[in-house]
Amino acid sequence: MIKRVFIPLTVMLFVFLLIPGKALAFSCIDKRDGKAFDAVGQRNIDVTVNLSPEIMIGDVVIFDLADYFTCMNTIPNRYVDYMRLNAGSYNTTLDASFNSGLEIKGQRYLNPINSSVNVFELRDGNWHDLEVKAFYQLKNSPGKGVYIKAGAVVASMQFYKWSVPAGGVFTANWRIIAANDAYYTSGTCDINDGHDIDVDFGLIARDQLTQSAGTSPFRRGITVPYRCKDNSDWPIKLTLSADASNFSASAIKTTNPDLGVELYHQGTLIKPFDSVKSQIVNGVGSDDFNFVLVKSSKKDIATGPFSGSAVLVMSLQ
Repeated sequence: MIKRVFIPLTVMLFVFLLIPGKALAFSCIDKRDGKAFDAVGQRNIDVTVNLSPEIMIGDVVIFDLADYFTCMNTIPNRYVDYMRLNAGSYNTTLDASFNSGLEIKGQRYLNPINSSVNVFELRDGNWHDLEVKAFYQLKNSPGKGVYIKAGAVVASMQFYKWSVPAGGVFTANWRIIAANDAYYTSGTCDINDGHDIDVDFGLIARDQLTQSAGTSPFRRGITVPYRCKDNSDWPIKLTLSADASNFSASAIKTTNPDLGVELYHQGTLIKPFDSVKSQIVNGVGSDDFNFVLVKSSKKDIATGPFSGSAVLVMSLQ
């Protein structure tokens, strides 16, 4: 008699999932040079940005990453790419008196940012700017001043990147580095009634240009008024926030590399990022300034129109 012996057959199926260290469907470009920017392949990322010198009542924008980076999902039919700001990871050199924060995709978040914030949810194949803007709220009375030097760390934050269904995850620590010097104040009053201070040197004869402010015939005297909403008294200082010319650290840079403007207050030269003391009494004040055009040592100065810009920043002494 033959007996049938049934041997159970166990089929073991091994499935190996390869989870990438970074989601390959995610691609970014640096707008400054059009080259690929590795936003998820580096654990530590340093980004150098130009600090905005503009200061107005309300929100002061320090930097905007949308000016520098744009990203896309390269395989939108297979993945959805996500990126978020990790909770509690944003830090800035501006202290609490500045009421600083981030604006992400048009939504404002004041420090401390203790919850995570979605930065990207890329479902299509289009380019999307990295909409992360650093700002602070400027008060309408004199406040603290902060000088940030080129090369200093302005802010730091941590971005967490993942994709679905790939499952790849990546965390990157970003540091924002200042490309230029800047001076910020947590509060100010109206300077020149909130209008630009226009200095027009008119028509300039090239053979009359001089290297010395003392002999330059091109000078303009301007009285700059200050007005505060609060009718109080404050000891203030005014800081010249401006790029220095290439030929002189004492002169404000212009679009003509061989021309610069020196600023004087009561006969004293104010170099870029120097300060002068003044006073607000009963909410008002004013100072007289002299703007003087000077040239480099070059003999043949290029002709044509030129311009320059600077910011007078008010802060408490």
